[in-house]
Amino acid sequence: MTDETTPNDTSKTSETGSAPEAPNDGTARETAGEAAPESTNADEAAAAEAFAQIAELAKKAEERDRLFEQLQRLNAEFQNFRARTTKEKADERRYAVRDVMRNLLPALDNLERALSADAAADPASLIEGVRMTADQFRSGLESSGMKRIAAEGAMLDPKCMDAVFKVESADQAPNSVVAVFEHGYMLNDLVVRPAKVSVAVSPVAPPTAS
Repeated sequence: MTDETTPNDTSKTSETGSAPEAPNDGTARETAGEAAPESTNADEAAAAEAFAQIAELAKKAEERDRLFEQLQRLNAEFQNFRARTTKEKADERRYAVRDVMRNLLPALDNLERALSADAAADPASLIEGVRMTADQFRSGLESSGMKRIAAEGAMLDPKCMDAVFKVESADQAPNSVVAVFEHGYMLNDLVVRPAKVSVAVSPVAPPTAS
């Protein structure tokens, strides 16, 4: 007896076989939908970081421009200050002796009047004129800060006195000023000219006879 396979049996076999199933379109769409937001978020973060960096660079550029402008202003002020200081120093050197000259002019006037007087007719007037001239000359120097060094009778001060002679003396202390040959002067605390003086030294004992 021969077996026969009916069409119904074939259809059953195909229904129960392991044929591959078609892909689910809904699942694929869900996966793509999940990946898209993640990519968008990364782009937005990168853009935000780029904008932040640009803003920071713009802020630094603004600060740089402000500091550069400030530096230019300070440089201009310094140049003006240096030019002004240079001019003031030049004027000071040029007119430093103006006040001294003004103080000495009255002494020159008196000296010229004394020279124009008739010394033979009135010698006393000539002497008085010269004395007044010396007083005014000294007063002019003192008003300019010049003063005479007080050396008479003082102890020798090498900072403002030059000992040009030594005089043996038993009455005066050694190194004390005996006489002034040329007066010294100081301008405030600066020695303009030291006084030339003679100083006392102890007398040398005569040699004893043998």
